[in-house]
Amino acid sequence: MTCLRTLIILAFLFNGNASAKGIEKNKLEATFKNAAANYDFHNIGLVLYDQNNKAIFKSTIGKMDPKKPIAIASSSKWITTVILMRLVEKNVLSLDTKLGDIFKEIVILDPRAREIKLRHLLSFQSGYVGDHPCTVDYKETLDHCVETILKLKLLENPETAFRYGNVNQEIAARMAEIVTKKSWNQILKSELVDFFKMHPDTTYYTHPRDKLGGKKPLPSAGLLISPVDYAKVLTMFLNDGVYKKEVFISKKYLGEMFKSQFSKDMKGIYSSPFQYVNPDVPYGFGAWIESENIISSPGAFGFVPWIDRKNKYSGILFQVNMVTKSLKRNYMIIYKIRDQIEKGLLPK
Repeated sequence: MTCLRTLIILAFLFNGNASAKGIEKNKLEATFKNAAANYDFHNIGLVLYDQNNKAIFKSTIGKMDPKKPIAIASSSKWITTVILMRLVEKNVLSLDTKLGDIFKEIVILDPRAREIKLRHLLSFQSGYVGDHPCTVDYKETLDHCVETILKLKLLENPETAFRYGNVNQEIAARMAEIVTKKSWNQILKSELVDFFKMHPDTTYYTHPRDKLGGKKPLPSAGLLISPVDYAKVLTMFLNDGVYKKEVFISKKYLGEMFKSQFSKDMKGIYSSPFQYVNPDVPYGFGAWIESENIISSPGAFGFVPWIDRKNKYSGILFQVNMVTKSLKRNYMIIYKIRDQIEKGLLPK
């Protein structure tokens, strides 16, 4: 009789937990789909992962597949940055490596530019213009584009203004190519794709949606990667640089990435994608520091990855083959999901 009673109690507890999980997922599902409908999104997906890289929530509208590599625009910046930071940890580069140290035989028009450091490039505070046409010309080469940029005059001294765009990471990636004697996509494979066992089509292009310019990668906005593979990197971030018990990067260098690089002496913030969402959000290295616990790197094609260090999960809102309708509308969906999670609806 005692055994029977124990089995009944265990069954009740199991079914109760299962029901609770179902309720959590159903509420998140309803929140996501209602918000997507309200903001007129027809091809969109949302995935959430726990700290162990277990998918705890997935919902898609339209023809969306989180396993398929897609163009992610400026969300590439987070990946590019962590690759460069890994090279820094390996002493291949330093955050204080200067342009003058690398481009010794190339004309640098503005003498101030020789003092630009890698840290200035990663924080978009080099003093160079944010964008240049050569960065999005798939007939160009990375080395020639950077040589073109180095012939420009600085708009201001390094570390005095934030200019979001393609130019800074274009230069940083070329620095990595020179010191490693590898192409940027070869660096991507050896430093990231192989470690995380990513889809073989994970590649930087000039125009990733059309797969144009594989030989002229756009490090700041040209990555083709699946949400599933991007989530592996987010899981690593949540675990202080460790993924499946292997160290990808040390906590020290993640700490550098995840702290605000904005100073009180900055003259201006230009082309911030957060200007219509929350203009007070500062930038670290490759990502936006939304709060002490939430860090993100939104892209113009509707791809928005983030980590929540307090609630120990990561999320990705993703879309395919569309020009973003509005970062603000993307974030209205994300804020609703985060609000539900803060209320205890994070699935286990």
